[in-house]
Amino acid sequence: MLFGDRSRLTHQLRLGFERTGSFHLFRRLWMHVALLAGLVFWIARRLRLRNWLATLLTLTLTYAYALVTGFGVPVQRALLMTAVFLLARLLSRQRNVLNALGAAALAVLIWSPRALFEASFQMTFLAIVAIAGIAMPLGERSFLPYARAARNLHHLWRDPAIPPRFAELRVSLRMWGEPLAGIFGKWAYLLPARIVITVLWAIQLTLIGLIAEAVMVLPMAMYFHRATIFALPANMICIPLIAVLASLGSQPFSRRW
Repeated sequence: MLFGDRSRLTHQLRLGFERTGSFHLFRRLWMHVALLAGLVFWIARRLRLRNWLATLLTLTLTYAYALVTGFGVPVQRALLMTAVFLLARLLSRQRNVLNALGAAALAVLIWSPRALFEASFQMTFLAIVAIAGIAMPLGERSFLPYARAARNLHHLWRDPAIPPRFAELRVSLRMWGEPLAGIFGKWAYLLPARIVITVLWAIQLTLIGLIAEAVMVLPMAMYFHRATIFALPANMICIPLIAVLASLGSQPFSRRW
C-alpha cells in the first residue's frame, strides 16, 4: 500500500477490497504523498529549521518518494499540489487547498489535455473537491470550532480572545472536569474535553465519508460498475489506519534518504 506494489495481492484478497469499496487504498498514493510531506515538514519545524530549508527538505524527500512509487499521474498531481501549498506558505501567501488543486489541474491539463477524460483524473480531483470544498467548509461552519475551543483548557488567556459561545464551552468543560478530578485524580480534569473533541472529530470523519461517497458513487458506477453500501464504514476504519501506516513507513524512508 505504501509504494503501490500489488505483486502479493491475490485475486481473492483483491475481490474483498473491491466489494468493501476500499481498493482505492492501493491506488491513492497521492494521499501517501500528502502524509509524507506533512510528517517531514512537521519534523523539520520541530528541529527548528528555517522555513526555506524545511520546505526544500520536504519537497526533496517527497519527490524521492514519488520516484520510488513509479511517478504515476496521481502522484505527480499530489506532488504539484504539495509544492504549490508549501511555496505559498513560504511566500507568506494565504494557503487554500482548492487553489492548489486548481493549479495542479491546470498544470496537468496543459501537459496532457486528454487527462480530462480519464477516470483517474476525474476521480482524484472529485475526491479532493468533496473533502476540501464541501465536507471541510461544512465542518468549519458548524462544529469544528467547538472542537478547537475544547483544547488547551489550561490557557485561560484564550477565553477573552474567542467568541462568547466558545468561551462558554471552555468554562463548562472546566466545571465538569473539576469534580471528576476530585474523585478520580488530576488525569480526569481533561476527560470531558477529550470526550467532546473525540465525538466532534468522529462526526467530522463521518461527514467526510458521507460527502465523499455521495460524490464518488456515480463515477464508481460508471467506470467500475460497482457501488457498495459497505464503503462508508469500511473507509471510516481504513483511512485513519492507513494514515498511521503511511506515517510509520515514512519514518524509515526519510532516514534512508
